[in-house]
This record gives sequence, C-alpha cells and structure tokens, in this order.
Amino acid sequence: MLHGRPARIVTVSVDRETVRLTGVDLFTRAPLEARCPVATDVVVPVVTRTQYLLRDITGGQLSLLVETTGETREEIPLPDGPLGTDITTAFATGTPLYVTVTAAMGREAASGYRARAPRP
Repeated sequence: MLHGRPARIVTVSVDRETVRLTGVDLFTRAPLEARCPVATDVVVPVVTRTQYLLRDITGGQLSLLVETTGETREEIPLPDGPLGTDITTAFATGTPLYVTVTAAMGREAASGYRARAPRP
C-alpha cells in the first residue's frame, strides 16, 4: 500500500534511517512514491487476479463468463486508454479472449487480456 492505494512495488531503496518505495497504482497505473522510517510496518493488501471469457462489450461494460460455473459478470467496465482499445480491437476480430480482472480492497478492474488458445 502506498498512500492508502494498492500498488505494485517497482523499486525499494534503503539508507540508514529511511526506506524509499516507488510503485504503480494497481487500478490507475499512476506512479506512487513513499518514504518511511526503517522500522515502519508495511500494509500488504490481498490482491487476486481472475480470468474470464469475454462474451460481449456493451455500453462500455464487459460481459464476462465464468467458464467453470456458467455465471456471467456484467459490472466490470471496459478500461480507458490503450488497454480498452486493444481489448475492443481484438474482440472485433472475432478472436475469443480471456480478460484478467484484478481485485483488491473491494475494487475490481480489467487489467489485461489474452487470446484463448484454439481448441483441438
């Protein structure tokens, strides 16, 4: 956690009395930096990543399928920026896609995708 936000730590540097942490916010991709005394405890959030099969994109929302149960999820928004554009473009080609959803601290967001391997 950096500044109360779940983050992926990129670098850690230590001098005699201070630890400097730099990271990237898991949901906004904004760079974060924190300095703290060496003896400070660090909070580590529980982060999960789940892959869903993309069924449709409607009104800026992803329609996702849980393959093991057949349930659908409709509340995950299409990400802004290059990731959202890439997902939309790949989906438009008709390629089956898996979307990775990252969850931490009660918040969820699409964080990546990959093409589903062809079935034999």
